[in-house]
Amino acid sequence: MSLEFVAQPYDDSPIALAGPHQKQNAALAIAAVRAAKIEIKSSAIAEGLVRIEWPARFQRWNERTIIDGAHNPAAARTLSETWREIFGHRRATLVLAILSDKNLREICEALAPISELILLPKIRSERASAPEELARVLASMTPALPYSITPSIDDALALARAKPNPILITGSLHFAGEVLAHLRGEPAAFEECAQ
Repeated sequence: MSLEFVAQPYDDSPIALAGPHQKQNAALAIAAVRAAKIEIKSSAIAEGLVRIEWPARFQRWNERTIIDGAHNPAAARTLSETWREIFGHRRATLVLAILSDKNLREICEALAPISELILLPKIRSERASAPEELARVLASMTPALPYSITPSIDDALALARAKPNPILITGSLHFAGEVLAHLRGEPAAFEECAQ
């Protein structure tokens, strides 16, 4: 068995996924396929990478709305970097829900600099951190950053849409799944997943 280090990002063709980290991920995936001695043409790799869809990974729902399942501090930092790459200095109306077993403070610290306003909806998961707990974390670390607790995802999205900023929905893959089901008008699909 041999060990191969993949240090160079994939730059041979466009990748549909946003963020410089996705070029590194692509390079790693291609190296793994080649190490497994799977025959695949470069044209097939290029076509696959330009067509790839990965729900809740900097997923553009519409012109203004991004959904990302960043669920730990490292993912939140990567999300912030990708946000800056795509949106520059424009700040987000952030719709945020995080599971209670996660590092709330570090996730909030990573996302606060790209946020203009943070909306904290109550979500269905029993594992979710209460919006009030997230509010306490935010108030203790960024007292000048406005936030608002909302009773539901629907209320949070209505408030976000009323603002001119782009909208970023994040905090957990579970939350991203709930939002996607809501936006698609398929809440039953989410409930089946949650069981």
